[in-house]
Amino acid sequence: MVIAFSMTQFQAFKNAVIEGGVELSEPEEVVPDYEPGIDYDDEYELADLRERQARATRGGPITAEKRKTLTIRKKLAASRIKEYL
Repeated sequence: MVIAFSMTQFQAFKNAVIEGGVELSEPEEVVPDYEPGIDYDDEYELADLRERQARATRGGPITAEKRKTLTIRKKLAASRIKEYL
């Protein structure tokens, strides 16, 4: 919904807002302190990152055996879809 104001209506609205104690200003920007990320040159940090990523992903990292199983499942699903078409 678009509401159009004339200049006098806008000035009246602005004056009423200011008289009501509402300040028309931008909020102050809060800049957080810098926190460094992961140092990829540090073997221990990188190992910790990989361990956390493995725990966060469902089933851990994809090994060659898991990849083979997933490929077989995809082919089986595709063949079942073709049967219904």
